[in-house]
Amino acid sequence: MLDFNLGPFLIQGSYIILSISLILSVLMTYSLLTHYKINHKKMILNEWVQSVLMIIIIWKFSYILTHPIEGIQDPLRLIYFDGGAVGWIVGVVVAFILYKKALTKQSIPSECIQNTFIFSGLVLYGAYQVLYTWIYSLYWVEIGGGLYFVTLAIFFFFSNRLKSYKSSIRIGQWVVAGWIGHDIINGSIHMNDWTLWGAFLIGLFLLILDFRLDKGSENNA
Repeated sequence: MLDFNLGPFLIQGSYIILSISLILSVLMTYSLLTHYKINHKKMILNEWVQSVLMIIIIWKFSYILTHPIEGIQDPLRLIYFDGGAVGWIVGVVVAFILYKKALTKQSIPSECIQNTFIFSGLVLYGAYQVLYTWIYSLYWVEIGGGLYFVTLAIFFFFSNRLKSYKSSIRIGQWVVAGWIGHDIINGSIHMNDWTLWGAFLIGLFLLILDFRLDKGSENNA
């Protein structure tokens, strides 16, 4: 519906929706940083925007890794195709590493760095999911999934735990639960789906880490 031609190129409406979602995530993150009186707002927001661009670039160019011949023969395919879940996950990991490295140099607490990244990501992904589905398909399961992640972000906003390392783990557990629950409701669960097993492993790792932190707190009490 939002697609339009710019010369010989077809500009997909998904890019417009992504831009709107990114702007919303920046505004929400600015509100979060202001609410918790965090310094270096401009730098944190700048690094977040760069992280999103990094994710998109890696996500798009990873298409060449799985389709090298097509990518070389017709580079314009990168405008319309992407690297799928693999490219998306690699992009998020690389972007977070660079995001954390840049902000650590400014002596920003590690907990604050990872929590702002998680919060911004939840708003971006949730808003994109809701807007894209509402405009293109109105499939309520997908809209519900997007609202779930936005709700997590709002809960995180008012939880007063921006500087808590443990809150990152708890939010991560809810994200994994939402991801798996969405696939179950959507009927897209397959035993040979490596992303499903990856989500289970991440969830298990977070549970173990959470348990160890609880035990450590009890021992130090």
